Amino acid sequence: MSDDQLKTLGAEHGAYSVVTEREAERDRSITIDANEKEVVGHCYPLDSFTRRGGAVPDGKPERFEFLIHNRGSLSEWAARNLAIRYPKSEGNELRLYMSASDGFYAKTNDIFYIYTVAGSDRPHIGFIARPTWDGFWESPLLPEATDSSNPSDDIFDEVFQREIGGVARGSVFKTSRMQYPRNPQIALDALKRAGFRCEIDPSHATFRSAASGNQFVEAHHLIPMAVQNQFESSLDVTENIISLCPTCHKHIHFGTDETRVPYLEMLYARRMRDLAIRDIGVALDVLLRAYGTRLA
Repeated sequence: MSDDQLKTLGAEHGAYSVVTEREAERDRSITIDANEKEVVGHCYPLDSFTRRGGAVPDGKPERFEFLIHNRGSLSEWAARNLAIRYPKSEGNELRLYMSASDGFYAKTNDIFYIYTVAGSDRPHIGFIARPTWDGFWESPLLPEATDSSNPSDDIFDEVFQREIGGVARGSVFKTSRMQYPRNPQIALDALKRAGFRCEIDPSHATFRSAASGNQFVEAHHLIPMAVQNQFESSLDVTENIISLCPTCHKHIHFGTDETRVPYLEMLYARRMRDLAIRDIGVALDVLLRAYGTRLA
């Protein structure tokens, strides 16, 4: 994985490969390549795994714990034990075996990914459709998302909004996996506090959300998470999360300064005191610079 990919995932080490037809349809296992082995090795020594293919029994376990992501998700996972072993009596070929019951299965041309994060001694693994994976990294928003001075919620914002909907349905989600993690439960609490109305104009009507049963709105961090490294207190708090209709949300990010600066000034005035209580202090001109604009 590139440095930008690792940064976006909040990972220390990572690798990925394209699943072949043989792996998906016949072997039902992933042959771990050299880069992926290196990632595995940060959690499990490579001599931990048993050998088959006529090798003398060595008493080593056949199953090890991995954090398996739900198919297509980079944020929802569960700890499961999977079979991993050297299938031959000699050589370095290492295979990780699929398990449909654990949700770990692939289709031909899927992306298999594996990465580690600080503070965890288990690898994250999963499969995702190749067009979806490619779309993440080829998005024109990627350079903006990895630029700490840019406010864009990053290329996973749509995923994050879906995670909020999942929490509204009662699903259990881990904290988002981005460089500066965001908790969808906190975002949902902020939307509830706003009555699921657009905080720029409560008269803005959208549609009824199938997830929450309320009007559909999106969560937006007023002080962008991309500048978290400039603050000691977490920016992922309800006081910093604004409920917006999709149009106003996009307007805040991509609209002209003529209209979005007044929006930001209004939201800042409403939340300034609440943020100060959370020990989050920022001057208006500093906030506007975080959005690439400034006072007139």
